[in-house]
Amino acid sequence: MRWQIEGFIFCDQQQSLTHNAKVQQLEPILVELLSYFCNHPDRIISRDELVEVVWLGRTVTDSAVNRAITKLRRCLGDDPKVPRFIATFPKKGYKFIASADKSMSDQPNSLLQKQSSEQTTTPNSKGHPRQAFYIVLAIISVFIVLFWFKPNSDTSTLLTMAKPLTRSGGQEWQPRISPDQQYLTYTAIVANKMQLFIKQLSDGSTVEVMYSDDPQAWVGPASWNSSGNKLVYLVATKDYCRYYIRSFAAMKIGEPQLIHNCPAGSYGKIAFSHSDDFLIFTERTATDSPYVLFGFDLTTGQKRRLNQPALILGGNASFDLHPTQNKLLVSSVDEQMWEGFYAINLDTDELKLLFKLDSYICCGIWDHSGKRVVLMGEHPAVQLISYDLQGKDRQVLYAGSQQLYAPERHANGRDYLFPAGRNNLDINFYSFTSRDITQITTTSVDDRLAVVSPQQDKVAYIGLATGTEEIWIADSYGSNQRQLTRFNDQRHYLDLKWSTNGATLAGLTLNEIHLIDMNTNQSRVLTIPQTEIRALSFKDEHTIYYSVKQDGQWLVKQYNTLTDQVSGMDHKWQYVRFDADAANTLWVDQQNNLYTGAAAEPAETFQLHKPEIMTGRNFNVRKLGKYWYWQQWDNDRYQLYKMGPEHKQPAPVVRSDSPHFDLSAQGIYYHSAERRDTDVFQTVTMK
Repeated sequence: MRWQIEGFIFCDQQQSLTHNAKVQQLEPILVELLSYFCNHPDRIISRDELVEVVWLGRTVTDSAVNRAITKLRRCLGDDPKVPRFIATFPKKGYKFIASADKSMSDQPNSLLQKQSSEQTTTPNSKGHPRQAFYIVLAIISVFIVLFWFKPNSDTSTLLTMAKPLTRSGGQEWQPRISPDQQYLTYTAIVANKMQLFIKQLSDGSTVEVMYSDDPQAWVGPASWNSSGNKLVYLVATKDYCRYYIRSFAAMKIGEPQLIHNCPAGSYGKIAFSHSDDFLIFTERTATDSPYVLFGFDLTTGQKRRLNQPALILGGNASFDLHPTQNKLLVSSVDEQMWEGFYAINLDTDELKLLFKLDSYICCGIWDHSGKRVVLMGEHPAVQLISYDLQGKDRQVLYAGSQQLYAPERHANGRDYLFPAGRNNLDINFYSFTSRDITQITTTSVDDRLAVVSPQQDKVAYIGLATGTEEIWIADSYGSNQRQLTRFNDQRHYLDLKWSTNGATLAGLTLNEIHLIDMNTNQSRVLTIPQTEIRALSFKDEHTIYYSVKQDGQWLVKQYNTLTDQVSGMDHKWQYVRFDADAANTLWVDQQNNLYTGAAAEPAETFQLHKPEIMTGRNFNVRKLGKYWYWQQWDNDRYQLYKMGPEHKQPAPVVRSDSPHFDLSAQGIYYHSAERRDTDVFQTVTMK
């Protein structure tokens, strides 16, 4: 929708506020807030009402509401003492007092654009009367198609609403509806561990599926059998992994029956097939190895490895059973980091590739007909989308404002379940001298991958304030924030690195390296094959080093940005991370031994502690002069440690909510999250 608000144009689809040709990008929460004000002008709206409809009933503090109102006023240039837009009524709420009119020139947010990836364009110039005519005609045509004609049974309905099934103020995930549609199982992160619950939808009562032998164990996810009288689920800690079955009837749970011991650190997933005697599950041999799919015969107690896609990155952790046939849909990346969707026939063990997408997407499931694939939209996912089995005929099943996660089919044969919520990862700075913590960013969405410039006067980071991942720049203490890029696409960054003179940023995405010129904001992609890339760093202004896998080994490559030539290093090395101070350069050999300095001297003192050198695609270990820094996963967060000559043991510094951190001579840039509220939602198909 596009609104005319006094001298402003507000477009909720583009998340923009325009005044005198100047465009402001709004945070998603401000878009929701302003949209609600526009739809309910000239009446007092209480805080409780705002929390209910804008924050969807989540537990938020008064200061969070105040902060959002203050930010919105600032965007509108509104003075709270002499308001023109938002008036405060103490102890009552807020009133939107400006005139807000729906604009007919709503081309960027037309219904046609919202529901289709195809856009109708005309050769006419902006503002031409014929252009407005075509827009109105397109809108009318869409309404005719959607409301006058009933779609056939093989086509998903494109317009849906969503309603919450959980409202616990925490993180609810992995929903499953019982076959009789009476019960919901879901997991929740409570007190830094995963718990499994069953909710009776008719009255909202819940029961926890507990593991009495170990109160610290993580429990879930779970799966129903086809009759709805049995549950199979996971119980795991870092020391063990177990799958159990229990009977269920009218909120009464039977005694647990251990059916399989999986390797410690698996934290996998298990599901019934169409037969109660055969299950499908995933496990991995170690915490850093990929997931493998197995079938398990309860009558014989035997497991068999299924024929499945090659094991890349996390392997084959995402699978879904066909609604009527004995086959699986598996989502799995290939060596180019393209997401592939495969069908496995459980009777014949035949593996078939359906289609691939070069996108950061995940977790495909069969639709209710079994003739299409439903999955999350491209990052950051706010849509459920659907493709046919050839990867074509893209349809939007649901579009919202919150980030959503892996969907599941509803037992009613038409709707879907999915977790959704708002993430808020902020950037903090810890000072070495004062030990004070300064908040660098305060938006209501994720800001991450903070990296300090070589001159240590600027910080670059990835921000989602515009709804897509863009690069932002701020002073080293967070002032003078500005948006550097305006790509407005679905790229997903895994790492950022400054060049040695601070003139260029290198951004690592799923399978590419992007160079962004700080002066012109222009970008280009390095001409290297699409693949998994690790350990990105600049050695000098025009030489980038990175690692790729060849013949089962990680090897270091160097890329000259002037000539676009690629060459290799000694095969002794898996990874290298260059630093402006050569003494802080890090090397890792093929035996995972760590070396440091320009001459690659063994880091013998540090080797005694043996933390993880790499976290995913990035170095987890850093060196700054005589001190070492690294993070270690601890009770659902990362603990950052420091080790120097005066330390007999690693000294804890700060706790972080991200595996990424960066160092300057003054301190540490790291990330913390506000409590992440994620609820389970159900689509409600419009009839």
